[in-house]
Parts: sequence; C-alpha cells; structure tokens
Amino acid sequence: MPVTHFWNAINEIWNSNESNQNGPTLYPLRSYRLISITGPDAEKFMQGQFTCDMALITEKHSSLGACCNNKGRMIAQFRLVRVESQSFLLRCPEDIADALLQHLSKYKVFYKCEMTPLDDYGVLGICGDEDIISQLFGQTPTEVNATARSKQMTMIRVPGDQPRFEIFASSEAISQQFPSLLANSCLADETEWQLQDIRAGVGEVFPTTQEEFIPQMMNLQSLGGISFKKGCYTGQEIVARMQYLGKLKKRMYLLAIDNAQGDIGTNITGDNDRVIGSIVRVATNTSDQQLALAVLDNASVDAGSPLKLENQPDSHCHVHELPYEVEQSGSARPSR
Repeated sequence: MPVTHFWNAINEIWNSNESNQNGPTLYPLRSYRLISITGPDAEKFMQGQFTCDMALITEKHSSLGACCNNKGRMIAQFRLVRVESQSFLLRCPEDIADALLQHLSKYKVFYKCEMTPLDDYGVLGICGDEDIISQLFGQTPTEVNATARSKQMTMIRVPGDQPRFEIFASSEAISQQFPSLLANSCLADETEWQLQDIRAGVGEVFPTTQEEFIPQMMNLQSLGGISFKKGCYTGQEIVARMQYLGKLKKRMYLLAIDNAQGDIGTNITGDNDRVIGSIVRVATNTSDQQLALAVLDNASVDAGSPLKLENQPDSHCHVHELPYEVEQSGSARPSR
C-alpha cells in the first residue's frame, strides 16, 4: 500500500505521543484513497456516471454511490462529499482507485473538470463518546451522511450502532489537530473499523469483485446510494430495469463464519454444494469467528439451506439480521 505524504506526516506525530485509553477510538483508514474532482463541469460529469444524485450532495450532506460499466456492474463503490460548489472529494479503496480513474477518464474528456488522486489528504475514523468528539472537532453531524466542515477537514457521520465519523483531512490540518486528538483518544487497528462497517451492512468493491455485481445486489438502494429519479448515467438502464421490472434474485447478507477463514471473493455454497454467492467484505470478529457481507441467492437463504465456504467443507455460515430493510422485488415505475 503506498505511503503518502499524509501518512508520513501522521506517523511522525503518531509515534511520539501517548493516547488516552478512556477516550473515543481513533482509526487510521490507510486502505482508502481520496480523489479530488473539481471544475465547472464536475457535477454534470459525475451526474452522468454515478448512481447517486449529485444535486442532493451539498456541503452539509454526503452520499454513498457507485460507478458502473455499461452492463450496470459496479466498478467502484464510494463516498462523495462536496467541499465547495465546484469541488468534491471521492473516497474509495486504494486498490481500485486507479481502475476507477482509468474508467472515468474515458468520459471526462468531454467536460471541464479535473480528477486528481490526493497525496496530501487522508482518511481517519473516530467512534465513541460524541460529547468528547464534539469538543475535539466542534459540532458533529447529527444524522447519517450529514457532514460538517472546517478548514481543510470534513467530518461525515456514517452508519453504526454508536456514533461513528469519517474524517477527510489535509496533512496540514491534521498535523495541527493530531496531538490534541491523540491525547484524548485511544488507538485501534483499521480492521476494527471494517468490522463495524460490516455490522452496519456497508459493502465495498475490491479488485476481486469489480464488475461482478449490480448496485442493488450490494443493497446500495437501502443505503441511499442510488437515485431512481435522476437522469441517465452509465449502466442506468440495467439498474432501473431491476428496480421497476425485475425481481432481485441476489442481495447482500450479513454472515457469521465459524471456525473458518474466508476472504473477499470466496464462494459460499448451499444445498448439494451448489455455489449460491460469494463474500464481498470480511473481518475477524473473535478468535474463532469472522463476520462477512456476502451476496447470496435469496431463494437459497429463504429455504434455510446450510451455508458453508466452498473451499472449507467443515465450515458453517449463519445469516444474521442487517440493520436495515432490503426490498427484493421491483416497484412500479413512478408516473411522470
């Protein structure tokens, strides 16, 4: 994983200060990359490429979204924030940033905008006592996807069973804030943050699963990442057809995996060892259990088929409830 200027600046402070074990938990989200998209046509350009409605992304409201190929299959899932009227930050996994930029560059040539992967910006996560977090950062966003911005720093409230925030910051801004932040926070590994994302039912696209799923299979409609009212975008016809005319045969489920080790892309089998889906995100929960998000065949899950990892026949996978509802059948197209 590339070491950027942002993390070089953070590491020097990180290693020279003691943390507070009684404070909120701070996570270095090194696996993410921020991409700056700016220019007079930036919003128009992204409106024609992304599943989310750019008109609803304001300086106070962010959104999850996806970029699809012509067949409606996801090249990337991301979070997008508006920094200024013509300036946006897109956060996606480092491992797919180059592929996303390469895909978008085919369309950007027709618009007055620029896309730049940022070396001097990074992503942190913080979770815990909201009163202390507010003292450290000022007023915190109160609703999921809401944002609050100070100079060169954006805070976004993200889903979870306790207050959680992503922080997009420049190395200059975080260097000034970081000693105070460390003195009032305890530190944790990024894997723990990923585990909280999994519990919240937030999937992700990685190189192993690129161009494999349509957004509804990743429950993005339940997370506010798809607009069915906006105009056309790449892959929109497939996504809309599933919403209005089809029945979703596969969707994302929360799984507990006992006494086995799955990975992104690992196949899940049901009755007669038939492959019914695969893992899209996974993290260690306890010494003998993983939690995972997996896209699975609805009929097999509904039938109570015993689930296991294809390459580990003695494994056991158990479906758990997600913290949101997922529509599995298409709805009527709204009247015009």
